[in-house]
Amino acid sequence: MTSFDNGLDKTWYDIGFGITGSFGKNSEVYVNVKYEHSWGGEYRRNVFGQAGYRFR
Repeated sequence: MTSFDNGLDKTWYDIGFGITGSFGKNSEVYVNVKYEHSWGGEYRRNVFGQAGYRFR
């Protein structure tokens, strides 16, 4: 088993938003951003972003 340390304490929150735009029936462009922050212990935070293009 492999464990991954995300750098956050056990009590944390996240908030995010995303936008998707369609170009015809088969194409999409998307952008997502998420912010994570720990409540207890050490001050830690993460920011995650993702952008891409989908074609069906």
